[in-house]
Amino acid sequence: MNVFEIIAGVLLIFTSIAIVILVMMQDSNDSMSSAVTGDVSQSYLGVNRGRTKEEKLKKITKICVAVLFVLTVVVGIVSRFF
Repeated sequence: MNVFEIIAGVLLIFTSIAIVILVMMQDSNDSMSSAVTGDVSQSYLGVNRGRTKEEKLKKITKICVAVLFVLTVVVGIVSRFF
């Protein structure tokens, strides 16, 4: 194993742990009724949806998943050719 594989492996572990923690911090009380009916709320939470704690957690989770995916592909390619 070279240094790159060790560093990438540690980053993969930290990213995986971060995803697990972020998913556990999110509430699971989202209702599917708005998805079925297409209802868009004009309430404070509907208008400022991107500023709430839940939306920030979802955004960070998506970023971590993207980083995990890219790191996995890069490590796979690098370890195969080098």
